[in-house]
Amino acid sequence: MTATEQGLFGTIEEAVDTLYSTATKQKRARLRMLARLAEEIGGEMTDPESLSQARALRLARAFQSGLGDLIRATLEETTPRDHESQWHALVPILEEAEASVRDDPAMTGRGGGRGGRPRRTLRPRHGLVIRREVARDGWILRFSGREATSMLLDAVFDEIEGMFAPR
Repeated sequence: MTATEQGLFGTIEEAVDTLYSTATKQKRARLRMLARLAEEIGGEMTDPESLSQARALRLARAFQSGLGDLIRATLEETTPRDHESQWHALVPILEEAEASVRDDPAMTGRGGGRGGRPRRTLRPRHGLVIRREVARDGWILRFSGREATSMLLDAVFDEIEGMFAPR
């Protein structure tokens, strides 16, 4: 990534293929994934160098699955901003990405597919982030940011109740 940023190579792919020409195809693919991950998370993750290769590759695959905005929002909203807290906050997102790959016919070669990726992050106004996360027994809507107040949540509950109350 640094060699590309300095203009020595046009793309990450070109840099990896040239600098690691003797590496196996799999190793070069892994290096490209890790370089793209470093590019994607920039300075948003505390101490990304401490990620194990397995964790970094899980995170890179989640970015490839289209979860970059959700990951960035999660890293931005995580407190405290230490490495383990950030990783702990990312685990449900990574599990959702991995489950999507297993369950999506388009991803597993069983044909079919669905019309686009579901929305996982919503920023309806400045100071509010709503994230959808998968849980073992259902789904979680996580409201964060300075606009996520008790009064707002009461209004959301009233709206949901109105949508699903018996008529």
